[in-house]
Amino acid sequence: AELCSRTVLCLLSLLPGAAWLAFNSNGLGSRHYHFRKYGLPLQCFGPRCCVYPYLGLQMLDALLQMRGFLVGTTNRMLVERASPDVLLEVQTDADTGAVCYSLSFANKELKQLVKCSAQDKSWLQDSLSVLEAAAPKPQQPQQQPHRQPLQPSQ
Repeated sequence: AELCSRTVLCLLSLLPGAAWLAFNSNGLGSRHYHFRKYGLPLQCFGPRCCVYPYLGLQMLDALLQMRGFLVGTTNRMLVERASPDVLLEVQTDADTGAVCYSLSFANKELKQLVKCSAQDKSWLQDSLSVLEAAAPKPQQPQQQPHRQPLQPSQ
């Protein structure tokens, strides 16, 4: 459930200002003003398009009334009943803790719209290599020198 919620919030953070989830305070007031001045945050979610970092099965009826949604769930039945146009599955290996992502499109028109061009792929590859070069390298555990037991002197 934690990984589901985190993934939804990470996706939401890709939209400028969307991760505020309507939070406003005096400290954020000037930032909200500048965002609104340029038409941000994008109005992707509202009364007919919901965001739930984690959604339980009891919310399925409300979800089916929505025009669109971005939700996290661990219940496969919810996915089957809601039949989303895009499904991002996040799976973890219980033994190693490795995380695997898979993305599938039920809507072929949408899949065609998000298909990367050759220039997009080149830019992504260049950006990834820059990020990998800048990332800190994991440190190898230092091996202790092998010591031989002391021999009693005769």
